[in-house]
Amino acid sequence: MKFIFPSFGLTLFLLLANIQPSWAFKIEPISRTFTPSGSNATQSYELISNKSEPEAVEMSVVKRSMDLDGKESYEPADDDFLIYPPQVILKPNTRQAVRVTWLGDPTLQQEMAYRLVSRQVPINLKKPEIGKPNGTRGKVEVLLTYMGSLYVRPTDVQSKVVVDSVTVQKNDQSKSTIALILENQGSARASLRNFSLNLTSNGKTVILKPEQLQEISSKVILAKNKRRFVFAYPAELPQQGNVTATFDYNP
Repeated sequence: MKFIFPSFGLTLFLLLANIQPSWAFKIEPISRTFTPSGSNATQSYELISNKSEPEAVEMSVVKRSMDLDGKESYEPADDDFLIYPPQVILKPNTRQAVRVTWLGDPTLQQEMAYRLVSRQVPINLKKPEIGKPNGTRGKVEVLLTYMGSLYVRPTDVQSKVVVDSVTVQKNDQSKSTIALILENQGSARASLRNFSLNLTSNGKTVILKPEQLQEISSKVILAKNKRRFVFAYPAELPQQGNVTATFDYNP
């Protein structure tokens, strides 16, 4: 069963590449690539406490999928990994090693994408004070869930990104936009670093540089996946005729 983590309520989900609040525990490294067999099929992480109070942390791995617009969804991957220890009482200002082992197919032919999830567990680790009732009513706890990137990558895999389609469409303000769909036909993820784009219409070509394509540059396309990117129609590009595209990036 697939599920999407909510971005509201009492639980705050943080992608490690973007947010590291000083008052929270953290996990290092934020991204790891495993091999399906050999010594790199087992790797270690560190949970690091930045707080003056102990915390209960639960570790798990979920399989990562991405739709056409980059929205992620997840499904349990309990059978694919062994995590030891899966639950930790993280003492104040300490580090705790966690070992993760790939248990899946040792002969993978394609890179697999996962998220390593480190979730605070709502356990009261404080001793009750004399004369005060157990528990605190009306208190809102913000529980953190960190999500790191985890890939299982066999040897001799590579990405292969091609243009699937280029279409001109109108946005809600009736302004012209370009919808570019890229397909990764390869067996490994593609990170579109320093992505530049050449658009041609009616014999004229306009070059869009990486700084003009923040919607695309450095985005990830998983193996055998497609991504759609929508951006403003360049003013210099003629609006008559079909639009074609070529691109370049640093793999």
